[in-house]
Amino acid sequence: MRLFLWTSLMAASVLLLSCGDSTPSEPGPEEDPIPGWLRIRLISPNSDDGGILFTVAGGQVDSIRSGFPDLYVSPGSTTSRQVLVAGNLATGGVVAELLVPNVKVVANYTATVQQVAARATFQQRQASTVTLVVER
Repeated sequence: MRLFLWTSLMAASVLLLSCGDSTPSEPGPEEDPIPGWLRIRLISPNSDDGGILFTVAGGQVDSIRSGFPDLYVSPGSTTSRQVLVAGNLATGGVVAELLVPNVKVVANYTATVQQVAARATFQQRQASTVTLVVER
């Protein structure tokens, strides 16, 4: 009788433990990746920026493109690249786009300004006054 009670209690415990919430958890960013383009937006106090050198890092970058004709990308690592864009750069405008394997992890990517130059005089400006935002 004691063996029967103990076996019944164990079977009931297993049944109760297996009857949890059966809804699937939300997939993480590493699950079901969505490849696509991320934008790099310029935020600058200057109204006449003409060139910007920056470093992109934070994850795999398959390709970099820009609407400006003067785009130069350093060869090297697929996770860190130096990028130079020249043209009529305007604050709030997109200076480049990154093709990445998963746009869900946009927060991993950074674009750090190295140098900024004025459009007409090519005078270098203080890089710390200019920021780049990586967005989906």
